[in-house]
Amino acid sequence: MEALTDSELLQTFSGWLRGMGDDVLGLARVLEAEQAPGSARQVCAESLGYLLRSLELIPEGLEDLGYLDAAFAVRVLCQGALQRDSDLGAAEGGERLARLAAEADVVAEFLGDGFEPLREIVFSPRATSLHGLGADELLADSELRLAALSEVRSWVENYGAPKLGDGQEELVKIRSFFRTRLRREA
Repeated sequence: MEALTDSELLQTFSGWLRGMGDDVLGLARVLEAEQAPGSARQVCAESLGYLLRSLELIPEGLEDLGYLDAAFAVRVLCQGALQRDSDLGAAEGGERLARLAAEADVVAEFLGDGFEPLREIVFSPRATSLHGLGADELLADSELRLAALSEVRSWVENYGAPKLGDGQEELVKIRSFFRTRLRREA
């Protein structure tokens, strides 16, 4: 894959933010689909748990960066799931999971040395737990799952994609945010 220019990176990230509501709803549909493979439902539960947990932790005024953090994490989680189970791409909702997983390569390119620390953070049970509950609990308990799905849908209804600035300054701000976050979590 050829490296993206600064302008292409910003366009890509902006597109991810604009499509975030649809992606989140798509993940929610897979999570609630009882006939979907367990591994697909698992990654959706982890992704939605990460999103909802991170929304609780986003400091006021940093929503755009927090949403981008969640967008990065969802892609990294999907990539990990497809690496463990390559058949997921053919499962219900699998085309979305496969697309998100492939887009993790852009995250890796952008973060460089910071990608592996991000993967470690994203795959920690603490990162994907929601209100102290892990993905396994959400999958096992239909009431908890319904409550989480309700919370997700409510968030999507109120979500408005933030606008990223243009130019290299915006990428410097984003990289700085991730370096700081990764150092703090290490």
